[in-house]
Amino acid sequence: MSTTPEYMPWEEQSLKTKLFTFHGRLSRRHYIYLTILTWVLAGAISYLLHTASATLGTMTGGICLIVAVILAIPTTIISLSIAVRRWHDLNKSWQYVLINVCCAFAGVFSLFLYAYLFIAKGTPGKNLYGPNPAEPWEGQAEYVPPAVQRRLEEERLKNETEEEKALRKAKSQEPAYTMESSPHDQPDDTPTEQPKEKL
Repeated sequence: MSTTPEYMPWEEQSLKTKLFTFHGRLSRRHYIYLTILTWVLAGAISYLLHTASATLGTMTGGICLIVAVILAIPTTIISLSIAVRRWHDLNKSWQYVLINVCCAFAGVFSLFLYAYLFIAKGTPGKNLYGPNPAEPWEGQAEYVPPAVQRRLEEERLKNETEEEKALRKAKSQEPAYTMESSPHDQPDDTPTEQPKEKL
């Protein structure tokens, strides 16, 4: 079974996989890089909105507002994507992203959250969400995490033909035969009488 794009080494991933996927893990280093990118984009959006409010009713204000909305959509998706994959790196489910959302409205608490995600070390080796992106990938190229295996199996079952369904059902109903050994097959442990030597 081949590796899906989100579980390839970082250098081999496409820009779409690096920024917009919600599967796999994200190392601390790449999380920091992408977080700084989202901060820059958020600053640009804030500046455009400020300009739009200052020049409201003019063409400049309208253009700034449109550009701000266009930038806000991918910025939000990227922020959620890197947060989900960073929590995956810590072997936590996507629900922990709710902490990110809550801290975004909690002011100073968001600094503690960013400090934790910047400092916390990912789980060593493979976890439920894939191989460790901070470790060498030799020998991990064919690794597919259990969650992805289940997803691929569900897709395979959904796309299978009626003939394949019938064959799978027939195989599941086959009785399991067990070979029970009879008493005659057991080795006889009783001592045998040795013939007496003639004098």
